[in-house]
Amino acid sequence: MVNKTSKIATWKRIILHDMLPVSKSNFFDSEWHEWLGRINDGLKSKKQRRHNIPEDAPRDVAELLDEECLQAEDVSNNMYAALIVSLWAKIEHFLRKLCRYSTCFGLSPIDRNVNFVKFVMAHFKNNLGIDIVSIENYDYANLLRILNNAFKHNNGFYHPDRNPISEKLAKRFKISENSPIKYIDLPIEELILKAGSFCATLYKETEKALNRKTTTKDN
Repeated sequence: MVNKTSKIATWKRIILHDMLPVSKSNFFDSEWHEWLGRINDGLKSKKQRRHNIPEDAPRDVAELLDEECLQAEDVSNNMYAALIVSLWAKIEHFLRKLCRYSTCFGLSPIDRNVNFVKFVMAHFKNNLGIDIVSIENYDYANLLRILNNAFKHNNGFYHPDRNPISEKLAKRFKISENSPIKYIDLPIEELILKAGSFCATLYKETEKALNRKTTTKDN
């Protein structure tokens, strides 16, 4: 039978092993940088091919290459969106692991069928006294949740829910209500680093809260 100390150590390793990048050096060494590079290289090669055709090339050739560039941009936009979906999946999985980790300290087990807003925020607030909204870079995590939902459920359109994108980020990234989102224009590297910072900060705050609970219980 696995004792409590061993179980806690195991969950810590699981959580820390798969954290998102929190610095540029972490990012450049990650698979995220590699995937982003492949997408951008593909689009760049199409545009370069169009740029290199002679000025006296037949009109239909130029039109064909123009169409290829438009298709490449559309594909790249979808691939950027796929990165966003993967990034949100990472965050959501991290949150569920963190909730599962807290059960090692006697907190209630998580319900796998409830969503981020309904369960996770209530879990941290009620059990650990942590208001996720106040965690640094929460607005970016929420942005990624909404971008994920927009691509998966709303054909890439932004339809605000009860926790909309902050006005500041919506303005900065030119995201308008009931309008299509240009995923290809989003700064993926920045979003990944902000998400990594959010997760790292939440982990630290969770450890503090769990240590306080343990100390109080022991006393």
